[in-house]
Amino acid sequence: MQPRNIILFDSLAGLSVGIASILIYPFIAELHNWTPEFALYVAMVNLGYGCYSGILTLIYRKTTRGLLPLVVLLIIANSAWTGQCLTQIWYISSTSNWTGVGHLLMEAVFVGVLAFVEAVVVLPALRKGTSGQSI
Repeated sequence: MQPRNIILFDSLAGLSVGIASILIYPFIAELHNWTPEFALYVAMVNLGYGCYSGILTLIYRKTTRGLLPLVVLLIIANSAWTGQCLTQIWYISSTSNWTGVGHLLMEAVFVGVLAFVEAVVVLPALRKGTSGQSI
């Protein structure tokens, strides 16, 4: 998988989950036994995250100059959100149901794997100066 496509996948995942979750956050809250505010918070973080990685995708189309620190920030954000999801599992486990815990667990695994893949594939490509684009 090319580095640029990894960041594009990251963006599309965040945007699609964020938009869908915003549209149905009351249903998600009821399904998972979350507060509507918490369901909206999770949705907004996904949307914001998808926007940020989308901006990186657009930059990557033109140049890789200056992109390395922005991708490092993306990896840090992925890792932080993984930790946040795992922390929330502990925090809401007494009030949420298995679907809510499962939702956060799957999100933590998904975003954690993305952080790992970006660190192992995208960062080395940026350090070498290859953009993952065919010439």
